[in-house]
Amino acid sequence: GDWVEVEGFLQGGGQIIAREIRVRKAPQAAEVEFKGHVEAILTQGYRIGGRAVVVTSTTWIDGPITVGTFVEVEGILQADGSVLARRIHVEEEEREIEFKGHVEEVRADGYRIAGRVVRVDANTRLDGPITAGAFVEVKGILQADGSIRAIRIHLEDRSGDDSGSLQKGEDGQREEDREGGEDRHEEDAHEDQHED
Repeated sequence: GDWVEVEGFLQGGGQIIAREIRVRKAPQAAEVEFKGHVEAILTQGYRIGGRAVVVTSTTWIDGPITVGTFVEVEGILQADGSVLARRIHVEEEEREIEFKGHVEEVRADGYRIAGRVVRVDANTRLDGPITAGAFVEVKGILQADGSIRAIRIHLEDRSGDDSGSLQKGEDGQREEDREGGEDRHEEDAHEDQHED
């Protein structure tokens, strides 16, 4: 089981005539961690993110693994480029989403916005005071339970200027109609007097 370095002469049959053999300290194993999708199930493990991952009776597998599952792998890099897995953990693949809506409820852990539970943490960026009734844009990560871990909540400008302008225009139109009606009434009265 010793790790040795050999110097000698290579023979035709692949044998080496040793000139010197030195005992060396075994190099430390290279530990690796990476994430990826399971691309194939192999005889001795899996192909994950383009790498052959070897599993043994001591490999800890956390969760059911099938082709397409997104996992995190911890293990030892082998000389042939494969990874001897120490642990394979099934991960929830992050899905980033964006949407807009009204704040319906302020909760202890965040908000309910447009019917969705939006959770905030120390890393969430809040642009403006977020209160019930505010119209906001949410950017975050969809969680397994359907909630959203907010990356950013931005207060949108929904002051109602557009609806106000529309109302003003309608009022203006009704006022013009009234003025026009009065003018037409005066003209009709004048014509009646002229005929007499």
